[in-house]
Amino acid sequence: MFSAILITQSLFVGVLNWRRARNPQLYTEIHTEYEANPPKGRFDIVRTRNWYFLGSLAIIIPGILAILFWGFRLGLDFAGGNRIDATLAKPATQAQVEQAVNSVAAQLQPSIQSESGNQFSIRT
Repeated sequence: MFSAILITQSLFVGVLNWRRARNPQLYTEIHTEYEANPPKGRFDIVRTRNWYFLGSLAIIIPGILAILFWGFRLGLDFAGGNRIDATLAKPATQAQVEQAVNSVAAQLQPSIQSESGNQFSIRT
């Protein structure tokens, strides 16, 4: 990032040193009708900043309230634990898989779900 900024700045300074690069007509179209009577309407951001603050608050406050009342719905990624998706070569019932897993890691209190056929999801 630093090198990109440094190179861009160097190129910009180099271009501005050229006399032709200082011509404003290269960068914007200057309308002849605006030379005598320039437009009076401006988009004044500073004067209307309170409306922008109000719009931001109208988005932020409901978001904060939603977090406070409903909280986050954390999945397995944030709750911790492991998930193993196992596909067995031989047919087995959920009870057989539970018995095999509990014989190895009963202290982890695994949760076993049958997904389809011989596929099981084991969560600890």
